[in-house]
Amino acid sequence: MAERTAGFHTLGCKVNRYETDAVMQRFVNAGYKVLGFDEVCDVYVINTCTVTGEAARKSGQFIRRARKLNPHAVVIAMGCQIQISGSSAQADIVLGTGDKTKAFEMAEEFISGRNKKIAGTDRIDREAECPEEYDEIGPVTSFDGSRAFVKIEDGCNRFCSYCIIPYARGRVRSRSSDQVLEEVRMLAMNGFKEVVLTGIDLSAFGSDKGKGIHSLAEIAEEIALIDGIKRIRLGSLEPYSMTEDFIRRLSVNEKICPHFHLSLQSGSDSVLKRMNREYDTCCFAEVVSSITSCFRDVNITVDLITGFPGETDEEHQQTMDFSRKMDFMDMHIFKYSKREGTKAAGMKEQKLPEIVNERSRQLLELASEMKKAHLARHVGTYPEILAETLDGDKTEGYTANYMHAVAHFTDENDRAKIKPGEIYPVHVISSNNDSLLVKL
Repeated sequence: MAERTAGFHTLGCKVNRYETDAVMQRFVNAGYKVLGFDEVCDVYVINTCTVTGEAARKSGQFIRRARKLNPHAVVIAMGCQIQISGSSAQADIVLGTGDKTKAFEMAEEFISGRNKKIAGTDRIDREAECPEEYDEIGPVTSFDGSRAFVKIEDGCNRFCSYCIIPYARGRVRSRSSDQVLEEVRMLAMNGFKEVVLTGIDLSAFGSDKGKGIHSLAEIAEEIALIDGIKRIRLGSLEPYSMTEDFIRRLSVNEKICPHFHLSLQSGSDSVLKRMNREYDTCCFAEVVSSITSCFRDVNITVDLITGFPGETDEEHQQTMDFSRKMDFMDMHIFKYSKREGTKAAGMKEQKLPEIVNERSRQLLELASEMKKAHLARHVGTYPEILAETLDGDKTEGYTANYMHAVAHFTDENDRAKIKPGEIYPVHVISSNNDSLLVKL
């Protein structure tokens, strides 16, 4: 029998990426060959996203693309958009956020003829698809890259007024520390030097078990003891959770990367209140002050939503001014997207697209300006980079504080010394808008 093939596509966050890799690993272990998503495959798996209207639209687009690429293939649509919509007309198998572990078994059943159905006629049970316990989908021990992502938490309890994710992912569930540590040990044995801890609400790790934010510091301390792990990077964190004691405890863990990605969302207190966020700009500024006082050469990056319902010109300017004052290394700008089922969807004064686009442009321009200045300040320094690619006469990677770096080789001897996944000391020669230009 010919070797079966599978193609995978992930939309959305790092948690989705981890879960796709976990599903892919089951197909590979069963003898499937993984091809590019745009190639003709026997099975296609699309891990969908619903965080914005654009993400939901693209999810449907990729499902339809898979069907066109091979009308006879088994098309599996899974994840957050499927959880919210309940079905997909173009998919043979639909799985919500709680049943991704069944993807391989259901594909095999479908192929064997034991589970044939007309595409799109089945709907998932939305209530049943949000489990109360953490759904163990790992371990994932190989990645297409030099950094390994480790999911340690799922779900969210906060219900921000703009966000549909708690309805798609359910309540907070923490992964067992034993499972996390075993996976990291396996990753270290496979040569990974850096692990990135991820979750839907990473700050809530342990809260469902009656523990506080120090649970995250504790698991990071245990990971730091594993031979071979040189860097521990934390995913997106919520400002409300970042107590001074927690930050200080992280700072004495030498393997914690001095880079924090914080979910700011707005620099206007009145907008933050309408968003149902649990802090104001004063609280956020105190968190940043604690981080910068405890970590040397630390970088702060943030998420921002522009064009929230009712956002005035003054509130937008407050976000601009606060961002400039905080001097973030980078900002991820998202245009507000109306999601039915959220409180914000029913708010008055939904912004016109041209207003949202202009505010997004201004924030992106500010982000570019601040990033360029941050990079320029590092010229002449001697950081280390994790080499992630080796292509022609250059290697690219990231510093511990998450600055992109590019090293060009002067001769073949230098190139021969480089192995993707290893960490190397470099000298920063210059910088541009996006990267440090370094010499090994």
